[in-house]
Amino acid sequence: MPEKTEWPKFKAGEKAGEVLIGWWRELADRRGERADLRRTAKSVEVILIPAYHRLRIRLLSAGYGINNERLAVIAGLAARVRENTTTDSVARQMARVKTGTNPQVAELRFRRILETNSTEELFPILNRALSLLGNSVNLLDLAESIYGWNEYQKKRWALEYYPSLPDKASR
Repeated sequence: MPEKTEWPKFKAGEKAGEVLIGWWRELADRRGERADLRRTAKSVEVILIPAYHRLRIRLLSAGYGINNERLAVIAGLAARVRENTTTDSVARQMARVKTGTNPQVAELRFRRILETNSTEELFPILNRALSLLGNSVNLLDLAESIYGWNEYQKKRWALEYYPSLPDKASR
């Protein structure tokens, strides 16, 4: 009987998380590939780039099963991340105050993220959110959320975003 493969868990201390962070760091030295990934707008475009396949093969070699579309969205967005901040979740980072009392990602935009059902639809909307965050984000939390994008992740993000918003009474 073949060995059962598991889905990657992109968390600190997990092999998949280490593979992703190592691959992301290598992109700094492969500027052409990073630029190619940053120009993509769809997962199918990401899949045509060799850097994606290096990440995919490393995860497969580590014994993980792969959802190519979800991994492609992760790779495409990871190439846009300039700084990996690990102090907060992505949802909490989105709720942080940017100027005055406004969050970095407005509530309406955040709601649109939560209403998104497919990872392909997530690609452009999260790309915009990343730019609003200055391309500084918790990469592992972003990857874990995208790879497992479902009702649970949406609820988790809502439960982290809304309590972290600045007090509306002071607006």
